[in-house]
Amino acid sequence: MPSSSSPALEEEEEEESMLQLLEEDVDDKFKQIPDSPSMPRQPLENLDKEFQQVPNSPELSFSIWLEDDHEIISTSQSQSPQEMNDFEFRLQSRSRSSQVNDGDTTVSLLRESMENTTTSNTCTTDHDNVNANNMNNIKKWKEKERADEMPEHLRSLIFGDEVVGKDLRWINTKHMYKRDIYYQNCLYLPNKELEEVLTEEEKEVTHTADKDGIEVHVFDSKMVVRKMKIKWWTSCKRYVLYGLCWKRFARHNKVEEGDTAEIWSFRSQFVDTLCLVINIRKAEKNKKKDQDSKAKGGGASTSETAAITDKKHKGTLEKDDKKKQNIIMEEEEKVNANMKQKITNNNKKKKEKEIADDDEPIMPEQLTSVIFGNIDLRWISTKHINASDIRNDQNHLYLPNNEIEQVLTEEEEEVTHTEDKDGIEVLVFDSSNKCGWMMKLKWWTCCQRYVLNSHWKNFATDNKVEGGDTAEIWSFRNNSDMLCLTINFRKAEKNKKKDQHPKGDGASTSGTVRRRDRNARGRWC
Repeated sequence: MPSSSSPALEEEEEEESMLQLLEEDVDDKFKQIPDSPSMPRQPLENLDKEFQQVPNSPELSFSIWLEDDHEIISTSQSQSPQEMNDFEFRLQSRSRSSQVNDGDTTVSLLRESMENTTTSNTCTTDHDNVNANNMNNIKKWKEKERADEMPEHLRSLIFGDEVVGKDLRWINTKHMYKRDIYYQNCLYLPNKELEEVLTEEEKEVTHTADKDGIEVHVFDSKMVVRKMKIKWWTSCKRYVLYGLCWKRFARHNKVEEGDTAEIWSFRSQFVDTLCLVINIRKAEKNKKKDQDSKAKGGGASTSETAAITDKKHKGTLEKDDKKKQNIIMEEEEKVNANMKQKITNNNKKKKEKEIADDDEPIMPEQLTSVIFGNIDLRWISTKHINASDIRNDQNHLYLPNNEIEQVLTEEEEEVTHTEDKDGIEVLVFDSSNKCGWMMKLKWWTCCQRYVLNSHWKNFATDNKVEGGDTAEIWSFRNNSDMLCLTINFRKAEKNKKKDQHPKGDGASTSGTVRRRDRNARGRWC
């Protein structure tokens, strides 16, 4: 005969079985989250939105099995209160239809299980791990997508037979400022992205204070390769791409303020040196500027003339223009007068005048005999000799930057820019004889100029150089591939008259000077 407590035991067993099924279902759901192979591929924007929702409202779904109807009723923790009430109503209605009086008990158990899962540290940890893994996958997918955006001609050359590149990665897109082009000889790089492509050994070298950093090969859009260095600058806490070739890179690629630099990294299979690819994209304003300069050819803009013609009162405009022109002329005269006064009152700030002659002068026969048999003869510039160039307390001559950089090799340019070195040695010849003067060519950071020093004063005295004369400068290389300069001095008219009417015994003074300078150090005969 069955006992009276059997219906209560059966109800307890049913509740325990339902809770066990609920826990197994929840465990299965959590197991499926990290390794779900059937997850559909979604657009990047949808993925970003979903991952933004994950930390605050994890999508944990639960199911309840009603044996009498053989149907699954699902709910989610992120449901609204209205949806939750509808779910309770549907659950209670099904409980009534199946003559089960514990519908409220089931809902309360469901709520308790949902609260337990949200407060469980294990569930939270698992969900954070899933979130982190998915974010890393999205980041890698973004990097691969940006790496695929590299121009086709660059990609074909990098992965071609000559370079044989590997591990192509997207670094960043950088906006170019004035300081990146004109004021400094370096380019700031993003810290986080660069550390991902550097090895541990390379990071250690870049952070070592007494080292210059690591050497990298930089490719431009024309596949010209230049050697530069990457160093961690502690003062600004940034990775910096620097070297003598950065200014040359910016100049050859016509980089302007507002342009953007697209940066990739890769490594070669032959040499495990880090390589960077920098593709410059012109800004719209710079594109229009180039188009306008080509179309106008230096003339007045058509927009200004159209704006003037469209105005109604032309007579009044002409009067206003005349007044404006008079005001502008008066202001220009004031500015010119102030500038002249400043120049005359302050000789220290006087800038040298350089003659930009397109036509190369005829070289004297004395210099052609010196250069005969040597190679790579190039015209440098014609320079005015100022009084500051031949002062007794100064022993240097400023040279034009652009022309000197064109005749220097990259190694020579690096030596001239190194602060703890004296520069490179150059042989300087004049038109008087075949003796050369050993001098030094150095880049002075304080004035941003190339300077010829060491025995310059003796050289100028030997050639009787005076203020107002002009120096015609050529460069060539001798058989030892050493840089040589030839300087031909042309006397100014006022100085010619001085020589025709010298004061005192001019011959004796010149003779003593020549005898003294012939024995001076620095002359090579």
